[in-house]
Amino acid sequence: MSNIAEAKRLIEEMNAYYDRHAPWHDQCMGYESNDNMEKLLTPIIKVFERHIRNKDVLEIACGTGNWTQFLAKRARSVLAVDMSPAALKIARTKISEYKNVSLGLANAYSLDGVCDLFDLVFAADWWSHIPKS
Repeated sequence: MSNIAEAKRLIEEMNAYYDRHAPWHDQCMGYESNDNMEKLLTPIIKVFERHIRNKDVLEIACGTGNWTQFLAKRARSVLAVDMSPAALKIARTKISEYKNVSLGLANAYSLDGVCDLFDLVFAADWWSHIPKS
């Protein structure tokens, strides 16, 4: 099997895994609330915050929307995309109060259908899922 075919197979397997495990993701990660997450990640948030404030942001691989909430509080607008319909369903419940956020189903590797202009792209917890090939 070629490296490209193997990488595609692994990505499909990973996407299926996250779709199955979306209902338990936050509990497993210890994300009881967005306030708790922001307190825990304050040093990282302080670094990112100044770059995000009042910007139009594309969030790649948003998962269940934990970082999406952080972005929504600071950005002018957020388009948060993920490949997992189950994760997006959970994210939708978390961001319902934010009028500046849109969610979309998109492959992080191709971003087909994502055609807006953004000031920056944000991806948390996604880099470890990129195949080395």
